[in-house]
Parts: sequence; C-alpha cells; structure tokens
Amino acid sequence: MSCKKLMCKHKLNDKSITMKWLKKNHPDKGGRLPKDEFNTILECYKANSFCESNNKTNKTNKTNQASPIKGNSSKVTKKNRAKIFRCMRKVANFSKIANHHKFDKSVFDPQQYNKDINDASPKMLQLLNTLLALDSQDQKNHGQKFKHFIFSDVKDGGAGAKIIASALAANGYTNVISAKKIPSQLAPKLYLNIANSNYNNFALLSSNTIYGTTFNEKIKKELLKTYNERPNNIHGKNIRLIILDSGFKEGIDLFDVKYVHIFEPSLTIADLKQTIGRATRTCGQKGLEFQDNIGWPLYVYNYYLTVPELMRNTLYTSKFMMENYIKSANEKDEDVLLFKDIEKYNDATMNYSEFDKAMNKLSEQLYNLAPVFAVDYELTKNLHNFPDLNSEFMEDKLFLMGGTKSRNQNMQSKFFKIDNIKCLGKCGKKPTYDIPVSVSFMKYVYTKYKHPEKLFKSNTLNKRTFFCNYLKDNTNNFCSQLNNEWSLRYTKIPSIIERAKNKKDVKSDLDSLELTFDEDLYAKSDETSKNNYPILLYSGEKNNTIVSVSPNSIIGSTSNTSISPTSSPKASLSPKTSLSPSPSLSALQTANPLKKFDFINMRDYIKNAYAHKDFKWEKMEIKNNCIANPNAQANVISLNPTQKFITHYFTPSSPFKGLLLWHSVGTGKTCTGIATATSSFDNDDYSILWVTRTTLKSDVWKNMFDQVCHLVILDKIKKGLIMPTDIAKRKQLLSKNWLEPMSYKQFSNLLAKKNKIYDILLQRNGKEDILKKTLIIIDEAHKLYGGDLKASERPNTTIMEELIRTSYNVSKHESCKLLLMTATPFTNSPLELFSLTNLFMTHDSDKITTHKEEFKQQFMDSHNVLSEKGVKHIANKLSGYISYLNREKDPTQFSQPIMIHVPILMRSVENEDLRDAVYLETKFSSLSKEADALIESLKSRIKTMKTDYKQQKQQYKDTKATLSKEEATAFNDALNSLLKNINDLEEELHTTKSDQRAEKDKIKELKEKIKVVKNSLIQEYILYTNCKHLHYKNNVSANKNERIHTIKS
Repeated sequence: MSCKKLMCKHKLNDKSITMKWLKKNHPDKGGRLPKDEFNTILECYKANSFCESNNKTNKTNKTNQASPIKGNSSKVTKKNRAKIFRCMRKVANFSKIANHHKFDKSVFDPQQYNKDINDASPKMLQLLNTLLALDSQDQKNHGQKFKHFIFSDVKDGGAGAKIIASALAANGYTNVISAKKIPSQLAPKLYLNIANSNYNNFALLSSNTIYGTTFNEKIKKELLKTYNERPNNIHGKNIRLIILDSGFKEGIDLFDVKYVHIFEPSLTIADLKQTIGRATRTCGQKGLEFQDNIGWPLYVYNYYLTVPELMRNTLYTSKFMMENYIKSANEKDEDVLLFKDIEKYNDATMNYSEFDKAMNKLSEQLYNLAPVFAVDYELTKNLHNFPDLNSEFMEDKLFLMGGTKSRNQNMQSKFFKIDNIKCLGKCGKKPTYDIPVSVSFMKYVYTKYKHPEKLFKSNTLNKRTFFCNYLKDNTNNFCSQLNNEWSLRYTKIPSIIERAKNKKDVKSDLDSLELTFDEDLYAKSDETSKNNYPILLYSGEKNNTIVSVSPNSIIGSTSNTSISPTSSPKASLSPKTSLSPSPSLSALQTANPLKKFDFINMRDYIKNAYAHKDFKWEKMEIKNNCIANPNAQANVISLNPTQKFITHYFTPSSPFKGLLLWHSVGTGKTCTGIATATSSFDNDDYSILWVTRTTLKSDVWKNMFDQVCHLVILDKIKKGLIMPTDIAKRKQLLSKNWLEPMSYKQFSNLLAKKNKIYDILLQRNGKEDILKKTLIIIDEAHKLYGGDLKASERPNTTIMEELIRTSYNVSKHESCKLLLMTATPFTNSPLELFSLTNLFMTHDSDKITTHKEEFKQQFMDSHNVLSEKGVKHIANKLSGYISYLNREKDPTQFSQPIMIHVPILMRSVENEDLRDAVYLETKFSSLSKEADALIESLKSRIKTMKTDYKQQKQQYKDTKATLSKEEATAFNDALNSLLKNINDLEEELHTTKSDQRAEKDKIKELKEKIKVVKNSLIQEYILYTNCKHLHYKNNVSANKNERIHTIKS
C-alpha cells in the first residue's frame, strides 16, 4: 500500500496529527496495530508523506531539511567550488578565527584561545599534546629536547602557520619574530628577537602578513641560518620549533630535525615529498646521533580529521556541486550525503578541489613506477629497493604471484593508524571496533590515574566486563583518560626505536602498542606495484657481444653515429674487441653505438654496456658517511655511480635529444649537469646554456670551482693547478662555450629575442637556428609547466617548444640538446612529466598526450589505474629518456622518514535531539499551546462530568424509593462508571500537567544548549553555517526505528 493510501486510511493529514497518532499507537504503549503497518507509517512520517500532502508537505519540509543555498552560491562554478574547498580546509584546522586568536594582534588572549581550542580545533590540541609528550620523553631518555618542523599547506585566512603559531604562543613557547616601526615607512620591519636561549623558542615563515607586514628574503635567510646553526642550535637552543606554510616548500633546507608534523593531509604525493624533503637534505641530520643499523630516523606525524557517524548520516549537499557537474535545462539536482562511505574529512573536502582523482592516482603510480621506467634502473636498484624503516619495523604485506610469495618491491611506506575509543559502544569479550583496547592497556591507564584499587580487585573474575562498565560511568574520567593515553601511543614510537637493541625488538615493542595499519595504503601499494606489469619485471640479459664502458678517462670529442631506430641491440653491436678490457667511450661507440632501443632491448644494452661496478650502486651498508675525510682535498669531489653513468651515456652523439634527471633532493644535480657538460659537450664545442632560479645561480659557480665538478678543471687540479680565489680569474678557466647562468626571466627574454645572450647565440649560430649545438641545462625543470612561477618570470613555453622543434628540424644531429633536472617533475598534474619528456621528441607520434581525457582513454583502465597495455606503451616511449635517482632510502647520508598517521575525531553536535533543534531550527511554542489546550479541555470535561455526576446522584436520591432493585442497581452502576471516568480524567490531567512541566524543563534546557552551540566554535556547526553548502536531514532515527521525536515544529 502506498504512503498516501495508508495515511488516508488512518486520516493522517499532517505531521502534527501523525506524531500524536504515533505516540498513541506505539507498540511500546500498547498499540494494537500490526508492527509492519506501524513501521510503514513511521517511514511515511519521516518522508513527509501524508494523506493531504501537496501544500502542507511543502511547509513541513522546512523542519526536516535546511533550506537550500540561495543565489549564485548554489551554481556549479569553479569559483563556488573553490570557496567550499577553502572553507572546509580552514574549518578542519581551526573552525572560526577571531582577532583574540591571533598572536600578532593586541587583543590576543591566550586563555580564551585555549578555552576555544577543544571545539575549534581538536587537531591543534592533539599537536600540542604530541609536542609535550615527545619533549618529555626526550628529556627523560636523552637529557635534552630536539627540533621540530611543523608544516601547514593552508594559507587562507591565517588558518595555517599563523594559527599554529598562536597555539604555541598561548602555551608557553616564545615567538622570536618581532616587528618594529621604521621612520618614514608605513609597514613595520620584522626582525629576530632571541632574548632567551632556553630551547623554548619558535619561529614561522608565513605567506600571510604578521604584525601588518610580510616576510622578506633577508629575514628568511637570517631565520634559517639561526635554525640550522651548528653546533649552537643543533638541539634548538635559539630556535627549536619552526612553522612553514606552502609558500615556503621550495628552497628551504632544515638541518638536525628529529620530528616533522604535517598539520593536514597533503593534496598530492608531490606535495608530501616536497614537504618532507625540507628536512631530508644530504647530511642534514649529521648533528644528531647516528643509530647503529638504523641511521637517523625522522619521525613524520601526519594529522587528519575523522568524521563522527552522526555527521556521516545527516549532512547532505548538492550532488551536482560535489561532482562538478553542469546540469542541462531539464535535469534535476539531488541531495547526497557529503560523507557517504567516508571516514576521513579530507576525502570529502577533495571532492570540491580541482584535483582530478584519476590524476592523483596517476601521480602515485608514476612515483612508484619511476625507478623501473628509468634507463638506469639496473644500475640503481640496490639503492631503490633498499627497505625503508617503515617496512623494516612492520611486516610488509605479502602478495601472490606465479605461485610464490614475494616482497613488495615498491617499499611503499606504511602508516601507523590510531583508532578512537567509543566508550559507550559495543564492548565484547575481546577488543571490538568501538573499544579496540586490550585489558592490559586499560589496566595500565586505570593504575596510572589511581582509580580505586579495591574496586578493581573485587572484579578480577571478568576484568574486561568491569572495565567496559567502568568506561560508561561519566563521573570517573576514565573514558577521557583512556582516550588520551590511547591517542598518545604513537609518541612512544621514537623511544621504542631508540632504545631497542635490534629490529626484532623494535617490531615486538611496536606490537605491544596495539597499532594497526591504514588499509587504504595497502591497497594503493598493491595496485601501483611494478609486479602488476610484466614488462617492468624484465631485468635484461647478459650478452658477451656488447662492449663494457670504462668509467676511467675524461671523454673527448666524439664522432657522430647513425641514430636510426632498431628493435634490437644485438643486430647493431660489433663483437667485443680485445684492444682493452676497459675501452674508452669513443671505442665503445664504434663497437656498439647507442641507438633508440625499445624498453626490453634498452635493458639488455644498459646491463651489458654499463656492467662496470663504477656505474652501479653497491648494496647499501648502514654506516655514517657524513663524517669528513681529513685526507680528502677540500675542493675535489668524487662522482657517484649515477653521475658517472650520465657523463658517459648522454653525449653529443647520443640519439636522444634530451634526458630528464629525475633526481631527489641532495643527489648533486648541479654537479651532474656540470660534469655532463664538461665530459663531452664542451669539448665538442657546444654552447652551454644554464637556466636556474635567481637565488641558485651562485650554486653553479660553487659546484664549478669550490666543489669542483668541472671535469677538465678537476683534471688540472689533480695535475697541480692552484685554484684562484678571485671569481673573475676563476671564470678564465672556462671555455668560451660557457654562457652566464640565467634565471627563468632571462631565459624568457632570450626566447623573446630581448637580451645579450640571444645576440651571442645569434652571432654563433645564425638566425635559422640560434640553438644549434647548444646544451640547454634547466634546473628545477618542473617550473616550466608547473605554474608556480610569477608571470614575469614564467618562460613562454610555446615559443620555447617552437625554437627547440626548429633546431631539431634544421640542424638535425647538431641540434640543441636538453638536460632537464628536477626532484619533482610534476606539481599540479602528473601529465606535466610528459610535457617535459615531449620536449625531447623529434616526431609528434613519439610524444605522450598531455590531454587528460585522451591519456585516460589510451593508458588507463576503468578503475583509473594504468593498464598493462598502457604501461607497455609508456615504457617504450620513455625508453632512454629518464634517469631516476632517489636517495631517500639511503641511510648513510639521509635521515629516514618514519610515517605516522594520526587521526583525530572532529568536534560535532553529539545529541540527536539537539542536532535536530539546531539544524532544523525547531520551534517550541506550538507544543506549549497544544499542552495548554489539552489541559483546558480536560478541566472543562471534568467540570462538566462532575456537574452531571452531582445532578445524577441527586436524581438517584430523589427517585431511589420508587426504583425497582434492578433499576437501582443500573443507576448506581452508571454513577460509579461516571465517577471512574472523572477519576481517569483527573489522573490524565495530573499526568499531562506533569508532562508539560517536564517538557518545559526539557525545552528550556534544550534552548540553553542550542544557544551554547550557536555561540560555540564546534567544527561541525561552523562548517554548516559558514561554508553554506550543506543541508541537514535526520535519517538516524528512521534507520533505527528506535524512537519518535517529541519536539514539535
């Protein structure tokens, strides 16, 4: 039966009538209606479906659902979606920021800040507790504290670095950034004010203004110099905590950091790597103790919000807005749950971002598969397959392949996952989802906080039942204490790792913390594994006909060889010569010239041609390689295996027009570029054009003359050359081929024919191809397409691509060559990687599309994962064009990140009645009027019935003598029945009055609570009121069928 028919059957025309009917006929109150029929009526009531529903339903809908967003804010536009995205991120960090929350305002109130923090930012509270716990632990174990690096990606409204700085300032830490007024200047000047060197100071670099002014380069350098100073600030004597936001991800080196705190989930994997990279520089932790068999652990705490169940089931939003769908004229939008099947707040936030989910997944895949796409994979696999500390201390997830078990080669970092304890939830004989804590852990907390010992001893037969019941007692604080200790378990991880004698002990002690893994990361690790793609498993075959290259000798001029493609190296390689066991490059090129091989044949070629041990990274041995060698020459460096390989592999005679050095931070990219240029290109009379950030131009000269990577100059030093101190005299050691290093802006001007370097190249090469025989080295090449350069500095990539293409077509084998260097080849989109590699391609058919939809169609499957066929095509197209070197897992010179995931439950309105009242804006006046009317009605009926009773009783007395026995009995029974009815009505009146008083008290209490919520900073309420994209519906009761609302609307 339909709702309409069923409701009409019982004459249920509106919400008020139906609510009374449900109360009267509820099965718990003796209602005789079949249970199925009652439940159906209940569902109809919840759906606002009544007998006369057309007009009245529209009115009552307001009580079940917040009004939809009005005006332009509801239109699906990029601007509106961006507003929601920014608003949700700000609320996650600190729900609503007032001036008294800002440390740089005169009205800053630390006490009020700390009072507000519980509702406004439980995540901030967790950060502060973590800092305190770690510092206390370090003071106890080491007798000193260590440095922390705190990062926030949010810049909007001061909800990132600034609000974190306020938290520190409100809790006893001292800000060393001060401001002073300067005569004749409107804005004050920032300066470092280190009055006390007490290991309790913090500093920040913020994109927002502080004290009414911004950070300039001078204060930034001074701050970083102080923070990194050795030995004075190794443990943070002058500055111990530093806070950065996303405006300071690049060009920042942080030394001797033990802890990193990432305050919100990184938007992309590139962002995460870039953030952690600030604290993982070459020998950046050498001021700290090197742990045997471990190295320098770097503990990275990732904070994120989780969403309470009530929020997940009641907050709705526009489907079209969330899915970025532009509707046609006749399409109707619908409400969908914002947090449907979502526990992590950030996952819902990302629905409003401009980040494409498929592209985000592609980013993760490319980072995981990069080593095996690279031309030098066989030479670097000892380094890249070295297990990180996460996989060492926790068992890797095993997977089946070919009938045998194999370790996950990607070594994807696992995260510790911390659960919240729901004290009123299900508590069984064993740990449950709601209460995952063991008896031993509960006993530890019970004892620590000195709860009654006798009470526990009297309940030792069933300890878990005792603790479960004790948790539900709101008066003993045991629940909050247990949650606090449970949430701080991960702060014990550093102590466990540092005190353990071996890795077995570490694993055992970590198990005792009852930590579990984040299953999402397991899934990501599995789906992006190279083991899913057979072509990537090929490691190459030994071939004695391929001549092995000698790493010894500086390479001179090389003759050009044919570069026509071939499918197999075996067809073009000459037999191995017997002239020398280690032939020079020129001999190699004559014997077996490099050609454009496909992926499989390139593996064969590299495995054989570069078999010499000097080109291969040896198996890692955990030892401290940051100890200075007293016998080494100060300005003489030794090339690492990858640098030696590049200088031999990428030469003027190479058939490849370019090479992408995808090399991590601290791997010596500048040195690699200089060594490559001077090993062959300089001698072959190529112009050397170097493009880099303005602030890094001096690094080129440093690597040229101080830490000498220029192979010709290095050879002269070995033969007795004394390096001049004057920079002008030093530059005289260079050939005329070296042009002054230039910034991106200068490069833009060159492309636009606007500077003297263009004139020099024009004079050398002529107008037809000004880039002829030019090696273009571009540092931080991701900036070409990444979009984070200022408009005035950004190169015109269209003109650049045109000039490069012209050079390829006009000058053929004497065209320009490109050496692109970056630690992160893409920032905003993974397709930026292919924009870079496409610069090397002479034919359009060799390029990989950078159109998102085309790429997904050609290379990805329906699950937005690279298909096996897609990977094969990519591997063949990129064959020979990428060198990959990532020393993140090299414990000899780099700190080793240990990733720790820290979930924090979002603050919400917890009581269901209160939620309805707050979000549905329930009105209570009608309830009072109804009760008053009922009372008056009962009084009137009682009065009338008493009058009747009095009259009938008098009549009985007057006529009793004339009545027969039967008539008298009947009259008397009627009087008794009337009296009983009067008594029943009086009892009902008494009950109604009592209920009215109780309901009034309840409403009064509820109104007070509503007032508190509306004046509070509870995250959920601020999200609802400020972000303006949500509707509220209470589906919880309807789903559970457990209660009927007693609040009238």
